[in-house]
Amino acid sequence: MLMFPLPRRVRSFQGPHSSCLQTSETYIKRYTRQANNTTFDFFLQKSLVFSHIRFMIYFTSGMFTVIVFVTLGLAFILGYGLINLFLRFQYKLTVVLIMLGRQRIDFDEANDYVIHTLHMVMLFVGGFGWIFLLFLEV
Repeated sequence: MLMFPLPRRVRSFQGPHSSCLQTSETYIKRYTRQANNTTFDFFLQKSLVFSHIRFMIYFTSGMFTVIVFVTLGLAFILGYGLINLFLRFQYKLTVVLIMLGRQRIDFDEANDYVIHTLHMVMLFVGGFGWIFLLFLEV
């Protein structure tokens, strides 16, 4: 097997958030120095802080996806219902323009945009629904 020598700096790299974790660890060390606690108390406090931070990140991410999922679901339902009204308006406007002897308005591009928008919203609803279920399982 081929071995590549790695410089010392690369081997000691612990990840993108290591500096944040080390900063929070120094604050906890200062607190434990003042309270004369044992090493286990320090480990317990550190694990409680990190688990609380992880829970808050998961919870806020989950709530954000729930809000986006519900908003997109409502937008899809409203859009699906409003298409009927939009088509009725087009029909009535076309009839009125023909009765007045004017040239009718071509709504082909508008209809295409409405249908494509509805498809995109449906894809977003499915994607955020999947992410929402992922956060429910975690």
